Amino acid sequence: MTYKLTPRKQQLVSFYEAFDGNPDPLDRILVSDWVSHEPNPGQGKGRQGLKDFIGLVRKSVPDVKATVGDMIEEGDKIAVRLTIAGTHRGPLLGVAATDKPFSVRAHDIHRFWGRRHGCRKLVY
Repeated sequence: MTYKLTPRKQQLVSFYEAFDGNPDPLDRILVSDWVSHEPNPGQGKGRQGLKDFIGLVRKSVPDVKATVGDMIEEGDKIAVRLTIAGTHRGPLLGVAATDKPFSVRAHDIHRFWGRRHGCRKLVY
């Protein structure tokens, strides 16, 4: 998908790329007390909680890939449509490895506090 990358949208591209195995850029993108309104089971609070969760996902789904389809920016919020795909190689969220590929679609709404990413809400 082609869309204009504003500075905030570029931050979200980096946010999703963190799942590729390098969550360190999150230190410059997210506020330290970043909020996930629907945290994943076992996910700790704040930026570090997300980084730790990414490590858990990478161990269980080493080929995980988040592909952004659309981003719509309005004021301090950006809505994102994405697909998350990979192969379930290890236990994750209480589910034993299946060694099967999977793909899920997600819709996130991100809010920025000034120039930094402040929170995320998963929309089902």
